[in-house]
Amino acid sequence: MRLRDLAAFAALAVAVAGCSVLGRAGATDLPAATEIAAGERFEVRLASNPSTGYSWALRGGADGKVVRLVGSTFVPPAPPASGPAPVGQEGNEVFTFEGVAAGRATIEFAYARPWEKDVAPAKVVQQVVRVR
Repeated sequence: MRLRDLAAFAALAVAVAGCSVLGRAGATDLPAATEIAAGERFEVRLASNPSTGYSWALRGGADGKVVRLVGSTFVPPAPPASGPAPVGQEGNEVFTFEGVAAGRATIEFAYARPWEKDVAPAKVVQQVVRVR
């Protein structure tokens, strides 16, 4: 019984701590690649908590040759059924991309505080995209 409880706790911790891409997968569970058609749009959803000062930034891979960034927005969590919304809750930064031409691109994101110039990002995530 104790081992099962520990395994359930570990699974919950991994699910809550990770970022998500194209769903609610953790950063280490990203799909190996996403395949789309030219002209098709897709979203990359990354768990984010801007109240900490951190935000996701696109670091590369969407130069317009294979995929292009259409836009990005922060989506806060749904408000509770009753009472005030808790301060500092995690939401999602949603990046929308469009396939431009056949090829392969590796999109890279960094989770960092924008004003900290000489500090490594807290997280770096990559997503491979194949456009057919």
